[in-house]
Amino acid sequence: MKMNRFFAFATAVLLSATIASAQSATQSEQVCRIGMQYQISYNEHWGANKPVIITVDPGSAADAAGLKPGDVIEKVAGKSTASLDETDFQRLLTEGKTTQIEVSNLGGTKTITLGRDCQSRYILSERQLARSFSFYSLEDASERRIVRPYKVKTTKADFTNLRTYSFAASTAETAEIDDVVYKEVGRYLNALGMKETVTNPDVIVDTYYLFDNNKLFTTFKSSVPQSSWQYSPREKKMVSLPIMPAGTQEINAPYVIQLGVRLINAKNNLQIFWQCESNDFLSAPFSVQEYARYNVPLMMMEFPFIRYRENPTYRMRSQRYFYTGLYYQANDLSLVAAVDPNSPAAQAGLRTGDRIISINGVPALSGSDEYSTAYKEFIKNTMKYRTEQDIFTDANGLAGCRYWLPKNNKKIVRAMTQLKYKPTFAYLFFFRPYVNDQEITSCVFQIQRNGVAESIIVQPVLRDESFITLE
Repeated sequence: MKMNRFFAFATAVLLSATIASAQSATQSEQVCRIGMQYQISYNEHWGANKPVIITVDPGSAADAAGLKPGDVIEKVAGKSTASLDETDFQRLLTEGKTTQIEVSNLGGTKTITLGRDCQSRYILSERQLARSFSFYSLEDASERRIVRPYKVKTTKADFTNLRTYSFAASTAETAEIDDVVYKEVGRYLNALGMKETVTNPDVIVDTYYLFDNNKLFTTFKSSVPQSSWQYSPREKKMVSLPIMPAGTQEINAPYVIQLGVRLINAKNNLQIFWQCESNDFLSAPFSVQEYARYNVPLMMMEFPFIRYRENPTYRMRSQRYFYTGLYYQANDLSLVAAVDPNSPAAQAGLRTGDRIISINGVPALSGSDEYSTAYKEFIKNTMKYRTEQDIFTDANGLAGCRYWLPKNNKKIVRAMTQLKYKPTFAYLFFFRPYVNDQEITSCVFQIQRNGVAESIIVQPVLRDESFITLE
């Protein structure tokens, strides 16, 4: 398959764009980030007219502070957010080195000191470089959008004071499936701060489901895909399942499956105040238990802050890389600009100012142009080793993205070691068998310090900062 023009152009500028951004210092010498996104709620059920956190980046200052999606920001710097316009809220949230905020959720209200992640504009982290060289392992450095056929129904209710929950009773026939659904729901509600109780709960969790032959099915058509790629919450990656793609006509599907979760107000006439239902066509039998494991965690993300009434869009970010704690000078990628204290690199003896000669025997280059040219050639020449079954446009609009085909791992490893491709930073994905087919995952840094060359062995740590969020 040939690369389309946009794809070829985009991959050519990925690295240079990252470095140019890092070198630009139009406002200050540092870039500081909090690592969260919020949305002003117009939802009568949750956080009305206040900022509600919708995404928290793993490993960020917001994550370290304990913030979670769904938290309502009640106060910032001592001021009620209900009385602030958004411009003043953003200013108070971001000014200074720390900010005191008060947040509420289903576990109550707490005050948090929110810090910053600050980094010089002139240096690049391993997280940034993993994104720049994402085509070494799109499995670990990409973003995708996913749409699921969920429908949410609610009654007029305030979710603010819900604190405890229990589960509806199961029968002998339903216990096995109920148990799977209830475990997933309970895990989610506990993370929100709610507590399970069997005595006088605020909420009763109930479920319903159906798996059946489709009586309208006629025969398979070769033009109709019989599977689709779906998100696995357990593995935090995309997997192929016998769920037929959205838009499949009912006569082409041999099976139908339905799953619903209901939240019932135990203190108001057992009123169903929130319900989410999923319906899919299947090409092969698929247990309700497995279907629940894939879908309930995503369905529950619509509670308590409802953002879509139907067909919600999710953004999945795959972000895994080998972390040593090194930062590289943006205009000289062979120079160590900083080393995180107590990181694997620091413990091994690497220091700021070290000149890297090679990593795992691959020469380190100072400029970005050679890397960009070689990286583009690598992508073009290895496209034949990628799958044809799952071609996607990533969340940033980059078309033609494809994962590696496992049967080609040996060929991919050989390509990864060819010096003409300048694969210095392939070590970021050294945990993958298509990058490194050896059992040893340590990295050898050949450096020069004060005119003296030495080799330093570093054992990186795998960082998995992948997550999924409602778009």
